[in-house]
Amino acid sequence: MNLKNKKLLQKSRDKNHKTALSRYKKKRNIEIIIFSLVVVFGILVFIFLNSSYVKLKNINITGLVQLTEEDIQNTTAINNDVKIWDVDEDKFENKIKENYNIVESVSVTTKWLQTINIDIKEKRLIAREKADNNYNIIMSDGNIHNGKLSKQLDLPILTNFENATKKQELLKNLIELKEEILMQISEIVDDRDNEQVALVYMKDGQRVKINVSNFSSKLNYYFEMSQHIDDKKGTILNLINGSYLETEKSNKLKENKIKDILQKSKDVKSENNEDNNKEKRNN
Repeated sequence: MNLKNKKLLQKSRDKNHKTALSRYKKKRNIEIIIFSLVVVFGILVFIFLNSSYVKLKNINITGLVQLTEEDIQNTTAINNDVKIWDVDEDKFENKIKENYNIVESVSVTTKWLQTINIDIKEKRLIAREKADNNYNIIMSDGNIHNGKLSKQLDLPILTNFENATKKQELLKNLIELKEEILMQISEIVDDRDNEQVALVYMKDGQRVKINVSNFSSKLNYYFEMSQHIDDKKGTILNLINGSYLETEKSNKLKENKIKDILQKSKDVKSENNEDNNKEKRNN
């Protein structure tokens, strides 16, 4: 190989070396750029995940009557420092139900990255019942409310209801009453002489005699009926069979009529006994 060929070969080798080195540097630079981008992206993700953009900003609680927003937030530990992915919807729902027996249903949902919606439906409070030196609050499912009342309600007082079946029938009908009618009832007293009858004391002074198993449909029209009653304190509105007014005079007449019927019945029995005795003596 002559000198000229050697120079050409060396020149070719140098060129290939430079090309390979250039490729290596280019590849290395690309790797560094990619690595740097990954690191920067990771840092940005870390910063984002620990920023206020993923913390709860809007806590919407609806449907509360006796419960307060503070009650719900304390029970679930929900606040503006909680991250959206720390919200376990089922767990929060169960916690609320376990802590408050007034809750009939609850739904917890999240929206976007900063909003949580808690929709609560409370059981209706329908009556009070004397217990020692206090009153038990009866809910629409018949159970006793085990919490405090944030809003005081002047609920009807149930008196002398020792028969569980009769009391349950009464509660079923109270649930069907309009809220404005329920709030007009002062007290409901059991009639121990009649398995189906109770006496309702309204706040306007009117007394109403009811059948505990089917009075709600009639009593819901109390306002329409009461506007035609002048003497509310001296009459009883009887809703057991139809609807009519009882007065002291009508009750006395009824009592006297019953007494007359009973007396006549006794007289008839006495006459029959005398006739039977005469027949026996004659025989």
